[in-house]
Amino acid sequence: IPYEMHEPENGFLVAYGDIEGFKKRILELIEDQKLREKISKNNRKKASRYNWEIIAQETLKLYREEIDKNKLSS
Repeated sequence: IPYEMHEPENGFLVAYGDIEGFKKRILELIEDQKLREKISKNNRKKASRYNWEIIAQETLKLYREEIDKNKLSS
């Protein structure tokens, strides 16, 4: 997830077990409507770039690359 997270553009990362940090971020979102809207908008935009057709094409591409590697090493 860290490679997808860009604070505060599309959310926040909080260390596992950091209850105070989690509380702080939740309160920040509750209190800041503009921040909530910005994060929501950015994540909807990011999600629109993913669909099953693209995922299937990328998966197939990876499989083909691995098959080609194995053919060369055999």
